[in-house]
Amino acid sequence: YCPWMNNCIGHFNYKFFLQFLAYTVVSANMACFVMLNSVYDSVFVPGTTVTILGCAGLAGLLAAVLTPFFVFHLWMLSKNLTTIEFCEKLELGSYISPYDMGVWANLRSVLGGNVMLWFLPVHSTPGDGITFQRVDFRPK
Repeated sequence: YCPWMNNCIGHFNYKFFLQFLAYTVVSANMACFVMLNSVYDSVFVPGTTVTILGCAGLAGLLAAVLTPFFVFHLWMLSKNLTTIEFCEKLELGSYISPYDMGVWANLRSVLGGNVMLWFLPVHSTPGDGITFQRVDFRPK
C-alpha cells in the first residue's frame, strides 16, 4: 500500500508508482540543489534566506528518504521481486526468483515493450496480472 498514491500497488499500476518515485526523486534533488546554489550565490531578494534554507532542507529531506527507496525498487525490479517476496525471502538468505528473466526482460515486463513509452504515464504493461512468465530451472 502506498499512502502517497492512496492505493495498493500491483501489476497494473507498478509502472505509475515507479514513475511517481522517479519524478519525485529528480524534482526533490533538483529543487534542493537549485535552492542551495541560490543561497551560495546570493541570487535572491534579501531577507528570504530563512525561507530558502527551510525549503531546501525540506527538499533535501525528501530527496534523502526517497532516493534510496527508489533505488531499492529499481533493484527489486531488476530481480523481478515484489516487496512481499523480498521480505519473506530475506530470512532464507540467498533467493533467486523463478520470475527473474534478466534485467532487460524484467524492465519490459513492468514498463512495457516500447521504450519510448517508459517515461510517459500511459498504460503499456503487458499481461493480465494473473499469469507470469517463469524461468525453467530446478533448484540444486
